[in-house]
Amino acid sequence: MSPSDRLLRPPRTAVLGYVTLTVAAALVVLRQAAPASLGPDFWFWLAAGVLAESLWLRLPLGGATLSMASAVVLATVLTLPPGDAIVATAVATLVGELVVMRKPLLRAVFNASQTAVAVGAAAWGFARVGAWRSAGASAEGLDPVAVLAAAALFYVVNRAAVTGMIALHERVAVWTAWRTSFQHRAEVVTTLAAFGLGALAGGLYAATGPVRAIAPALIFAGLWLLCRWAQTRHAELAARLARARAVPDAPPSADERAPRRRAS
Repeated sequence: MSPSDRLLRPPRTAVLGYVTLTVAAALVVLRQAAPASLGPDFWFWLAAGVLAESLWLRLPLGGATLSMASAVVLATVLTLPPGDAIVATAVATLVGELVVMRKPLLRAVFNASQTAVAVGAAAWGFARVGAWRSAGASAEGLDPVAVLAAAALFYVVNRAAVTGMIALHERVAVWTAWRTSFQHRAEVVTTLAAFGLGALAGGLYAATGPVRAIAPALIFAGLWLLCRWAQTRHAELAARLARARAVPDAPPSADERAPRRRAS
């Protein structure tokens, strides 16, 4: 193997170290917020998370993917105790990536672990902001500021962890990894829409009465439409870029090839 081939190989040791640190952080978070009852609500959101993992997009760098499960993750944070939410989302991510997306075990373990850390941060922010405003789960509904804090913390921790892994695996700068994978209009639209659906579904599910049955339909109908739009947009952009790269330079015309005569 030539030195250039070795240079182009992903830094296996660095990647394994990064995954190990992420798993350790997930275990610390889980220990701080132990699961409670694992009742029917837990199993509902676990199943919802696995189904939502089937709605995903492939990012343009490093073979990474962007799942539409963000809506279900946020709804899970808003409706379950922190420990239950961490376990439900982590297990759903692990099962979805291994069974649905057929990802390697190491990548699935990393994504499940960073999801657990991000959900732990989101649950902490939701509880702290809700307690500060004394309306985190009032009779009038979920506090929008607490919901916004949970969504923001999950987004920051999740994207930071994924960006770091892409940068290590591809041996590019962190800024390049983030800009290539997440700095585009589809990312903004899908993220805002997914979190909006998650907040709506979480609020509906937290309510009493038959309205609970509406939440799953809203989640998956909205996610399906959102995923189809984003996949179409990504395909159009990729096709346009491929066509631009495939067009050769125009050959010179006959007049351009012919030598010019000097004027007498």
